[in-house]
Formats: sequence, structure tokens, C-alpha cells
Amino acid sequence: MDNHIRDNIRYALEGLIPLHIAEMRNLTFDARRNRAARDGRLVASDADKLLHAPGRRPGVLPALARGMAALAYQPGGVTALGIHACADPHPYCQRDRR
Repeated sequence: MDNHIRDNIRYALEGLIPLHIAEMRNLTFDARRNRAARDGRLVASDADKLLHAPGRRPGVLPALARGMAALAYQPGGVTALGIHACADPHPYCQRDRR
């Protein structure tokens, strides 16, 4: 993958993940877990359609962002693809290093 494509994906995720964290704030743990499981299956089966699926449907990028947002509610948050996301402050948070 070219660096500019990787950078664009990262920038998109850095914008989408906080939006999904806010959207999930009032969901129960089970609702977040179910959403993450559904999105995880989509990412696993269609990762080759990262940006756009055939027929102008969204690719798996939104599902990846929602999955990382759901994981952000776990203690310590989540770090993946060079991005740290957490819903609540915690010791040694990588967001504080920016």
C-alpha cells in the first residue's frame, strides 16, 4: 500500500473514531459488543473493500472505525494501526503524548 493511501486511511480513522465513540456513549456494554462483533465480521470478510465496495456502497472503513470505537470503551482503550483511542482518561494514556 502506498504511503499516501495509508496516511489517508489513518486520517479518516482519526476523524471517524471519535465520532463513533461519542455515538456509542449511551449504549450498553452488550450493545457495543454486538456492534463490534458485527463490524468485525464485515472487516474480516470484506477487508479488500477497504474504501469502497462495488455499487458505491461504503467499504469497511466505517466498520473498522466503529470497531475501534467500541474497543475504546475497554480499560486502557485500544491501539491499532498506530492510532490510540480511549473513551475515558487512564494512566499512561498515549493520547497525552501528542
